[in-house]
Amino acid sequence: MMRDFINRKRKNYQKQEENNPFRKLEKGRNLIKESANEIFANLKREIEESSLNYGFDNAKLKFVFMDDDLEISKNVKVYVDDGFEAPINEKGAGIQSVVILELFSHYVKEKALSNSLLCIEEPEIYLHPHACRAINNKLNDIATGNNNTQIIITTHNPIFVKDYKVDGSRIFRVYKHSKEGTKANTVEIDENFKNILISDENAEIFFAQKVIVTEGYEKFILKFYNDLKEDSILDKHNISILSAGGKNNFSTFIKLSKELGIEIFILADFDYFLRGLLKDEETKNYLREKLGKKHYRYLETLLNTSLTQVTYKEFRDNSKKLEDLDKINDDEKDKIREYILEALENLKEKANIYIIKGEIEDMFKQEYKDQILEKDEGRKKFKQNSIIKLRHFLVKENKDFPDIFKEELLTIMKDIIQKAVNE
Repeated sequence: MMRDFINRKRKNYQKQEENNPFRKLEKGRNLIKESANEIFANLKREIEESSLNYGFDNAKLKFVFMDDDLEISKNVKVYVDDGFEAPINEKGAGIQSVVILELFSHYVKEKALSNSLLCIEEPEIYLHPHACRAINNKLNDIATGNNNTQIIITTHNPIFVKDYKVDGSRIFRVYKHSKEGTKANTVEIDENFKNILISDENAEIFFAQKVIVTEGYEKFILKFYNDLKEDSILDKHNISILSAGGKNNFSTFIKLSKELGIEIFILADFDYFLRGLLKDEETKNYLREKLGKKHYRYLETLLNTSLTQVTYKEFRDNSKKLEDLDKINDDEKDKIREYILEALENLKEKANIYIIKGEIEDMFKQEYKDQILEKDEGRKKFKQNSIIKLRHFLVKENKDFPDIFKEELLTIMKDIIQKAVNE
């Protein structure tokens, strides 16, 4: 790169006699050579006379401070002054990386290279998160430039799998399989995947062996339970807890986990069972595979036939908890309840989908529901500020999970963690 840059500059100054920096450089180099000859004269003569004159055809020795004109590029030293001037190799990895990337970008642009390849191994080493994001942004700029540059990165850092600008990027998940050795799965990042990767933590899915996905802030309840009750056992097994940011995004996580070759576990509210489970083809295909033909048909008949009858249509279209079934005046409702409970059990055992028989807010005991949940349009909701209050009770007040939550949620959290760890 330096040789190319210097040669192009030399051509620009060829016809310029005055103020030609290359002529000045030549004079300076000659002066440096003369100085070197004086400094090393005695050492040069001693070595030549004692060794080189015998058996080496009177070879001559030179000591130089600067190579000849053809190798001038090798003598270029890059310095950085960030309050203390020093060679770039003595600066931090972040500054080194940025400068190198800028030099590469300049070289590709000036040479108008239509196809170039940049390979980087673990760019995150020794960098704090802000520097990682700065490097990643620069890589994105290079990849989206007009020179069709391909970039290959190996990384253990989720920041480098997030690209807001690059279209058609591919991620290869390379991992060791217990029986099949080293394997790789590839994913092309489309717009749907980009949407769920807006959250930095969600990029963890590319580094996880398994993933537990919740609908929203339930993620923090499960995280607290894992850290405080289960001694962070999920992290020890490379299992991530992520938030889908809404039940409509579960299908995208299902698709991504399948393409990555990792197992997915889902924790959702009851309304997802009634109105979201069979909403899209991706989830339907997943359920057909996991449940099998018989149990899938059973589920489909329950949701799309039994619960669409006039008596139960209001329940299916608007209910948020199973106990709303009690409001229905029908002799068959107990049988319908049994069908629903059987379907929920099948989803849990065969498809790793855990459904709460209500909303997450229903899982709080009344005392803590009043103290932790936030008012939202006349309802009590588990929101961001609720996470802080929950942590206060668990850590500062030393309350236990059974003090705050109902047995149903405690059982689900314990089961989902144990199954994720042991399967």
